[in-house]
Amino acid sequence: MFGDMVHVIYLALVMINISFTLVLSSKNVEYFKVEPLQDPVTYQINVLTTASTSVCEKEFLSVAIDTNSVRNNWIGIDFGSTKLKNLAKALVPVDLRFGGERADFLIFDPNATSSHEETKQDLNAITNFVMSGRQFDNLTTFVKEVGWNFIFDFNVFLRDNGTWDSSNADLILKYSDAKGVNISSFQLGNEPDLYARQFNVSITPSQLVESFQLLKDLIANYPKYKDGALFGPGVTNLGVRSRSMTYLRLFIEAGGANVTNEIGIHHYYQNGAIATIEDFYNTTLMDSLKIVLDVALNLTKVVPHRVPIRLTETSSCYGGGAPNLSNTYAAGFLWLDKLGIAAQYGLTRVFRQTFISGSYALVATGTLDPNPDFYLSVLFKRLVEGPVFPVIAQPELGKVRVYGHCARTDVFSYPPGALVLYYINLLDEDVILS
Repeated sequence: MFGDMVHVIYLALVMINISFTLVLSSKNVEYFKVEPLQDPVTYQINVLTTASTSVCEKEFLSVAIDTNSVRNNWIGIDFGSTKLKNLAKALVPVDLRFGGERADFLIFDPNATSSHEETKQDLNAITNFVMSGRQFDNLTTFVKEVGWNFIFDFNVFLRDNGTWDSSNADLILKYSDAKGVNISSFQLGNEPDLYARQFNVSITPSQLVESFQLLKDLIANYPKYKDGALFGPGVTNLGVRSRSMTYLRLFIEAGGANVTNEIGIHHYYQNGAIATIEDFYNTTLMDSLKIVLDVALNLTKVVPHRVPIRLTETSSCYGGGAPNLSNTYAAGFLWLDKLGIAAQYGLTRVFRQTFISGSYALVATGTLDPNPDFYLSVLFKRLVEGPVFPVIAQPELGKVRVYGHCARTDVFSYPPGALVLYYINLLDEDVILS
């Protein structure tokens, strides 16, 4: 398959860079000398190029813009900025998920006044808010200009005697259809396993399945959108919260895999309010994603047909990320490892929360400067496409983590069969990969 010569491209993150950054940023810098390291350990790496079980599409790494951003009238997000557009174009091809917790409070009103738009809304208030036609246009025009695919997350809290009221969703579709807006896929709700605890709202898994069927029937009325895919339910941190596992199991048992094209789940490693620098290179936290994905895969085994899974929302830390950590070089260890694990497990998409807004953003609000994970994401997207290969090593990999893929051939003109190896060294010493 690969001929006599295999082209290998390397993308690496090494722990020594974090150590250096921490020393420079310390208020009490101490003088020290570097002791000679012991002979580096050699890892014998074997990429099983005949054993691929999954494939990464070019859109595998995708992004999100949180619904919460529109509550403040896009302040700090200049959709007309050439700089922001160029950064967005660097990620193409990519899917954009417009959704999140506040999606279940969004009411679309195409005729809302400009005075409403200019009123700063309380971002912490658990109340409905209005998205105007102009605010919708700002987002969708940007998406079209930069060449992104658009995914819209509808409000599932709009209900009439327990049944989803689709009238506002219908209004969005009518408006979008008249404007020629392409919407490739749809979601309904966000993290329903948390509704009772966070919002004192109860939507059972079977009720959510019925709501998805209503959404499926609704988009069937629009030739432009009738083939749009549906993703759900978007439960969070399986394997950590028993209610999440129970909700997804009951959703699937009620027919959820038949009314959605793929199962959507969310994952975060830690609460951003309490995260520390050590969390960002903690292999136990890194491996927590495997637990989540194992649970998801096991729950979908009851379905007779294959059920694709995607991470419809994910990042390092929830709650907007960890300030001064999620937007730094340190975040790259969790991000690159997450991409590697997700690819190995055969996930179809990994939606980075967020493209812009919050400490975990790829692009900083206001300055529109790219954070380190933006560059890592661009490199990944330009290098990786196609089959994902298992990697085995001697000695066994632990704090050294290696992933293998086919290389994308249309950006840097790599020949067919070229390999991409990306690896993370979490040790405080050099290693040799052979």
